[in-house]
Amino acid sequence: MRSSIALAGAAIAALSSALACATSTKQFTTSGGVSYTYEYSPATDYNGTSKPTFLFFHGFPSTRRDWAPQLAALEKAGFGVLAPDLLGFGESDKPDPNNLSAYRWSVVSDHMAELLDAEGLGQVIGVGHDWGATAMARAYNYHPDRFSKLVFMSVGYVHPTGFIDIDAINAQTLAATGLAQCGYWYFFNHFTATDLISNHLESFYSAVYAANSTTQNRDVGHIGAARARLEANRTIPLAPWDTEAHKQDWLSQFSKPGAVAPSLNPYRRALTGTDVPDDNAVPEVNKLLNVPVTIIGGSLDTITPGAVMRVVTEPFAMRGLEEYQLQGGHWLGWENADEVNAILSKAGGDIAR
Repeated sequence: MRSSIALAGAAIAALSSALACATSTKQFTTSGGVSYTYEYSPATDYNGTSKPTFLFFHGFPSTRRDWAPQLAALEKAGFGVLAPDLLGFGESDKPDPNNLSAYRWSVVSDHMAELLDAEGLGQVIGVGHDWGATAMARAYNYHPDRFSKLVFMSVGYVHPTGFIDIDAINAQTLAATGLAQCGYWYFFNHFTATDLISNHLESFYSAVYAANSTTQNRDVGHIGAARARLEANRTIPLAPWDTEAHKQDWLSQFSKPGAVAPSLNPYRRALTGTDVPDDNAVPEVNKLLNVPVTIIGGSLDTITPGAVMRVVTEPFAMRGLEEYQLQGGHWLGWENADEVNAILSKAGGDIAR
């Protein structure tokens, strides 16, 4: 029988091979000395005209590898693709996680602009999932000239007001459904969260990459649910859309020393107001989305319901909004890969014309 280590190595190699077919893995160091690892494949040149390039922003608890189905499909269709591990994730740098200021959206936004410059890219189509949707939105707020279109997946536009009222969200959802939708935010801000997640990675993986998204608000989202699940070390089988290669690669990345703590920083910055001064300084015109906007939501997503996306995004979409609600959960890029790839291809084709 092959050892679990050998199986993990084979699974990681399989996922790495799938990524390599579509892209090249590269490294980039910013002017401030921060290193990013990213996947890149340039757009195909047709008679002197290139198709647009997509810049992907992953969410939590993800890495660039969660975009593997999209990178392969779009590269094959001739589009350019660029997918970094964001700061604090995967193989990119992880500054001191207690220095929340080092992870500010304005800092990461400037890094992304430098990365585009390094690859000789002017404008790109931004695609953001989960917290990556907010990272993409802030990159647009700070550098609107670098984006020709924005695609929000699972999470809509978070206007840079500097304040997210999680208490109000939890009170409203608790009254409406009996479950506090964002109760897990409190756990992620607790001093025990890093160790508890690190010591129960398989349980955490099966909680977030769950087969049944319709119960995630009960199993993970509600106050105390995530902690109880990890303390019991509960695991469930892989979702039918997931792969063992993806799981083992994820475990390999998040089992590295110091990997979990910085990944929680988006939640911690949101509740400590770290980004508020930067958000307040964004020019009002840049807070409006003056490019075409697409939203892709999951009708079965109970952590970040797809139905909410239009409500928070449409008031700021000055150039129109195209909406897709897919029959899926939170991980649409995997669960609904073909549909997502078709939507992105259409978005790229609209820009190319």
